[in-house]
Amino acid sequence: MTGLPVPYALHNDNAISIIIIACFCLIVILTSRYSKFLWRRIKSFFYGNRNNTTITETAKEVRFLIVLSLIDCLMLAFATFFFASQQQPSLLQAHTCHRLLLILFGIYVGYFIAKWGLYSLVNITLFDAKKNLQWSKQFLLLVAVEGLMFYPIILLQVYLDFDVEIAVIFYIFVLILNKTLSFYKGRQIFFYQKGAYLQNILYFCALEISPVLALCGLLTMVIDGLEIIF
Repeated sequence: MTGLPVPYALHNDNAISIIIIACFCLIVILTSRYSKFLWRRIKSFFYGNRNNTTITETAKEVRFLIVLSLIDCLMLAFATFFFASQQQPSLLQAHTCHRLLLILFGIYVGYFIAKWGLYSLVNITLFDAKKNLQWSKQFLLLVAVEGLMFYPIILLQVYLDFDVEIAVIFYIFVLILNKTLSFYKGRQIFFYQKGAYLQNILYFCALEISPVLALCGLLTMVIDGLEIIF
């Protein structure tokens, strides 16, 4: 006699488990290998001289930050999927899950690349190349560390069915912290000597808040479109 089919769950999905375990292995191996470099960059972020660009990275160290940034995009894709599936349970199916995660991952990768390009274009126009390079390094560091902070809560949601509402509070806290540090570093690099608070706020709103609002609109359109399709 055929029993009732087991409802789909992420922790029973082999593909999802492979992705989560691969991310864990990458984080453990890379952070252990480049822990001194990462700690030095974090210390430089808070205590470094505003005009200090003497800290240089090797190609391997840059690749390390890029890998962590890609993990951040993947963690954001999972976080968005959890929230969307909570609002629209029909999305919690194997074929829908894989496609949606892949689409969301691509959207977040494109978002960060476009955001970096926008920052570079504006900074080259308004400031010198030295400050633009300094900001690019700090931007990559913020994205990389954000991925490290998101991973534990994603792990709890996948395997322990962690409460979505509490997880959303954590996500919001991390994002607010990230934006606050971006505002702080932007003022320190570009507007500290001028004391131009209004310019700093306009700069922050144009290059941080507006892209986030545009991203939210795009994600809403994509998720609604997938719900109609499936």
